[in-house]
Amino acid sequence: MFDQASMNNAQQGARAFRLILNAMARPGKVFTLPSLIERSGPAYATTLTVLLALGDHLTSIYLAKAFSTAEIEKLLRFHTASQLLEDRAQADFAILNAADAEMALDAWKRGNPEYPDQSATLLIQTTSLTLGQEVQFSGPGIQSPITVRIADINPSFWKARAAANATFPLGVDMIFITPQEILGCPRSTHVSFAGDI
Repeated sequence: MFDQASMNNAQQGARAFRLILNAMARPGKVFTLPSLIERSGPAYATTLTVLLALGDHLTSIYLAKAFSTAEIEKLLRFHTASQLLEDRAQADFAILNAADAEMALDAWKRGNPEYPDQSATLLIQTTSLTLGQEVQFSGPGIQSPITVRIADINPSFWKARAAANATFPLGVDMIFITPQEILGCPRSTHVSFAGDI
């Protein structure tokens, strides 16, 4: 039997998936991501939408302490069928707050020479993608250096990220997220401070 609601949900999910891929292909560009689901506690609807679009029964998710609530865990298990892990070193995805994202940045799964894609993608929640300290993104997918201002990120975070991604193509990918928007930062992106490119 034809189910218009299911078709609409599938179309919305496919659109969200394409937007997320575009964000990773065009680092530093802010994309508005329509939500597939309502916010749950501290987890933005946008963050949950990313997981609904990318997660499935073959993926695993780590929840930082602030997000490890019964409501969020139940929601993710139901909508993604992903395994929820306490060991960050084995997780495919993680939800983190920007202020805490720097801790043990080198402890995430970074792939291996045969399968560099078997690495973690960090979903980092922040209050703004336009009001933080200015840094420059350059590299694949960026025609010329682009100015990025992600709120709640310490300058030392970018140095820790560079160290974690020092053995490219191994490394960790990141998506910065606000309640309405996302900004991709794959491991291939070089981040520098203004005047330091």
